[in-house]
Order: sequence, then structure tokens, then C-alpha cells
Amino acid sequence: MSVDRFHAFGEGPTYEVSSRPRSFVPKELLRWFRRRILSFFAGREYRQVADSFRSCSRFGKNLRVGRHAWCHNSGPRDRISIGDEVICRGLLHCEDFGTPSLVVSNNVYIGDGCIVSCADRIEIGEWSLLAHGSQVFDNDSHPTDPALRQEDYAIVAGLRAGPRPKIMSAPVVISPRVWIGMHALIAKGVCIGEGSIVASGSVVTKSVPPNSIVAGNPARVVKSLDD
Repeated sequence: MSVDRFHAFGEGPTYEVSSRPRSFVPKELLRWFRRRILSFFAGREYRQVADSFRSCSRFGKNLRVGRHAWCHNSGPRDRISIGDEVICRGLLHCEDFGTPSLVVSNNVYIGDGCIVSCADRIEIGEWSLLAHGSQVFDNDSHPTDPALRQEDYAIVAGLRAGPRPKIMSAPVVISPRVWIGMHALIAKGVCIGEGSIVASGSVVTKSVPPNSIVAGNPARVVKSLDD
């Protein structure tokens, strides 16, 4: 299931479910109208997605994006750098606190439902694959202190003005030729060594040596690819 780019605040569109029975219009005609309507809205949605990357990042040749992809960056475009031949079907998000720097190297794949949240620095090496639903966070998203967390939420929700409180962050490095399995989580301060694999559903809180397979919560080395 893809992550909607409005997921945090429920700002996306809603549709009424009618209790009236379906019409008796021929199925072929209904299918034709459905294809034309979906094509129209998909084209408009794609243009919005493409505009988000054009306005919020600098990218190389042959960038391809999915219809649910999105790029957010309220600072200079240079904060997000995307290399050549990248496919992005997820969310690239430079947070509105800190001085984020997000670098996506050449030939990287970012799958559906992925979230890459950068408040410090995230590097994704060339030929690395992020399977659908995986998440990379170099920050804690909110303060750990309850009072500051309440203040932070009030600011994010627009209930109070002012800068957000300090949130803990540390750089994340995903080296070249790494495979992040579906629904895995990479936490702040982690470096994943070249050629390693993070198993599906793993929670990586410590750095991973090169050519290793890690699995579990917290993730541990279960196999060396050198063997």
C-alpha cells in the first residue's frame, strides 16, 4: 500500500460512497469512461509530482518517478541531490528543522511507500535498492521530552507559531549496492556497509559491516556474504 503524501495531517481528498445501485450502462462504455477519467487525473497527479521534484531538488538525467512519489524541501534546492538513472516511487523529505542534506547517488531505486526523512545528512550509494515500505530516518521526528514534544506538535499542527524545538539527529550512510528489504527501518546514526542486505521488517539501530545480512529487531548479523 502506497503512503499518501498528505498522510500526517489527512489533507488528501475524500470521496462520497453512494448508496444508489450501479447503473445499467453497458460495461464496455463504463470501462472506456473509467480509463479516460483515470488517465486524466493520473496525468494531472503526475505533473504535480514532477513539479515537486523540479522545485525541491537538483537531479541528473533520466529521473523517473511514480504517481505516489513526492519531494519536500522548504530550503534551497541543493539540499536534495539526485543522481542519474534514479527511480523514485516514495517520499523524499527534508525536514523543516536542522540543516538537512540528502544525497541520492546514480542508479538508486526507491520503492512505493518508502519514506526518507532527512534533518541532518543521508547518503544513499549507487546501485542501492530500497524495497517498498522501507523507511530511513536520520532523526527522531519529535523531541523525547514530553513537554517539548507537546510544544513541537502544537507548532507542526499550526496551533502555535515559532521554531520547532531541537530534535535529535545523526547522519545515515547507505553504502553502494545495498538492498533494504520491504518495511525495514533504518534509524539515525547508522552506516550500512557496501553490498549488505537488510532483511524485510528489520529495525536497524547499529551500523552494519560490509557484505552482511542483518535481520530482526534490533537487527543483528545473521550471515556474511563473504562466506
